Amino acid sequence: MTGKYHPHLATERDYLERIAAEISEKRPLETLELFHLTRALEALGIADDPYRFASPQGIDSRAVTAIVHRAFLLIRASLSDEQKRALEEVWDYLSGEDPLSPADLVFVFGGPGEQRVYEAIKLYKNGFCGKILFSGKQASYLRHFDGAEADYYAEIARQAGVPEADLVLEREARNTPENVVNSVAVLRASGSSLPRRVIIVTAPFHLRRAALTFKAVADWSPLVIRRGAPNALDERNSFYLNEEMWTYVVFEYLKIHVARLMRHF
Repeated sequence: MTGKYHPHLATERDYLERIAAEISEKRPLETLELFHLTRALEALGIADDPYRFASPQGIDSRAVTAIVHRAFLLIRASLSDEQKRALEEVWDYLSGEDPLSPADLVFVFGGPGEQRVYEAIKLYKNGFCGKILFSGKQASYLRHFDGAEADYYAEIARQAGVPEADLVLEREARNTPENVVNSVAVLRASGSSLPRRVIIVTAPFHLRRAALTFKAVADWSPLVIRRGAPNALDERNSFYLNEEMWTYVVFEYLKIHVARLMRHF
């Protein structure tokens, strides 16, 4: 199964090289509140700034992981109410959702966890969308499936009764910018009207970056509605108790930081 990409392991220097040219430079879409992460680290007694290890030229994953691990040891030791609140604010900034309302399309970002496809199916069956778009290339976590993520999730949707005519597939994306850039190209090539309202579905901690990336690429200015598809570890009051999830969340802040340095959004 060669050629599969590794979602959430995008800390290698070639990751940033791959995405650097994906999105043309934009004026800032909103003020970023990346201070939530440094505030939480300071509440734990850690003064190191992880953002200094991230630039458009690369992320020093070893240095950042050292900070993450040190913070995790402090988290596991004990937490005051103030520290818990600071950690919850880290989660809240990334995972904010929008009021749910009907849309033309549900856009499902690639990534591990079948909960995102089940959320899309539920939205479809409850009348919140007319079509579902699945995006994603072959992925390392699909060990027993040789096709693209998009095909894997589409088959689940078909078995749940979603008609083929209401499925849109993008099979080449390896990261968030490619999810959006490639999918927008697929939508344009379909000849159908571009969606005016889009529900994006992804892991909760990925919602803010996913939404900003989509808004940056979708130059026809559709309404974007954020909808999280959580797994068992995506809990506001406990995500930081799992070192892997805590690591994902910290690196998500760094990815947002680098995207802003690249003027992606």
